[in-house]
Formats: sequence, structure tokens, C-alpha cells
Amino acid sequence: MKTHIMNRPLSAVLLLGATLVCASGCKKSEDIQAWFEATGKLKTDAIAQSQNVPYRLEQHQALKGYFAQLAGMALSLKDDEKLRNRFNKAFSQSKPAEVCAAVLMERREWSGIVRNCRKNDFFLCAEEVRAYPEMVTALHEGLASDQRKRFDETEACRAALAQ
Repeated sequence: MKTHIMNRPLSAVLLLGATLVCASGCKKSEDIQAWFEATGKLKTDAIAQSQNVPYRLEQHQALKGYFAQLAGMALSLKDDEKLRNRFNKAFSQSKPAEVCAAVLMERREWSGIVRNCRKNDFFLCAEEVRAYPEMVTALHEGLASDQRKRFDETEACRAALAQ
């Protein structure tokens, strides 16, 4: 009888442990989806703020927020294989047109922002703004070949890479 009582707490702990492992695994696959959503919101704000010229503090903060978010992911994908795997999995489970339209700017939108970042010979925006093409290339290269093919076949994705 005593053994039965002792096993109950142990089984409850094991069950709790298994639940936590499953939950953390689920969260790992959801973190990229959450990143897609957060970056999409930052992009929307950055594009809205980019219409207000000349750029003041609010516009610069919105632009830096969006481009820094992309830069962080692009750098992390290069260095973190587990993140690359989760990124590929999330991309494979989504519609590339929706992800790219939500997360990436078309190259022409970015060009307009860069034009408004220049005053005389000075570039007044955060350096992340200028590095956008390299960020998109890094995100593209972070995809596995089958996901890169899906990216390349999607107009909304190609528009971010277009020269």
C-alpha cells in the first residue's frame, strides 16, 4: 500500500514533466509564427510611418524597430541550426505569399524609405535600414532548398529580393 502511495506523486511528477516537454516543444514551433506576426506588425507600422516625411523621432523608431527585427533573425539564422530548422518548419507549414507579404517589404517600398533617409550627403536612418537587401538574402539563404524554391516561386517573396 505504501508503494502505491509513493508512486502516485512520482507518476504525477512524470506526467507533469512530460506535459512540460510537450508544451515547450509546441512553443518552439510556435515561436517562429509569433515572430512572423510581430514582424508583420512592425512592418505595417514602419510603412505607415515612412509616409510622414521628413522623418522625425517617431518615424526613425518605427523604421529601426522593423529593420532591427529582421536583422536579428537574419543573423540568428546564420548561427543557429536549431532556429534554422524551426524557421524552415514554420515556413513549410505556412503560405509563402502570406508570410512574405506580411513580413517583407517590396524592394520599391524599401527604396522609397532609403531616399527619405538621405539629407544632402548624410544617411540619417539606422544602419539596419540600409542593410535590408542583405537581410532578405540571409533569410532566403536560411531556408532549406525545398523551402527556398517555394520562396522563389512566390511573387510576394521575389518582390523583396528584386533589384
